[in-house]
Amino acid sequence: MPLLHHAIDVEIDSHVQSGEPLHVDATALLLARGADPLRAAGLPAESALDMARRRGHWLAVELIEAQLAARGGATG
Repeated sequence: MPLLHHAIDVEIDSHVQSGEPLHVDATALLLARGADPLRAAGLPAESALDMARRRGHWLAVELIEAQLAARGGATG
C-alpha cells in the first residue's frame, strides 16, 4: 500500500475509532512532498482519491481535488 493510501486509511480509522473530527495533516504533507493521488494500488486497483471517496474521507477528497486543479490535472 503506497504511503498516501496508508495515510488516508489511518486518518479514517483514527476518526472512526476515536470519534474525533477527520483530519488531513498526513495526507497534506505527503501531497506537498509530491505523492501521486492518482497512482492506482491494491486489489482492486484504486487511486488514493478513489479510496478517499469510497471511504468517505471528504477532507482528503477536497484537498486532492484542489491540488489537482491547481496543477491542471483531472480529478477522475
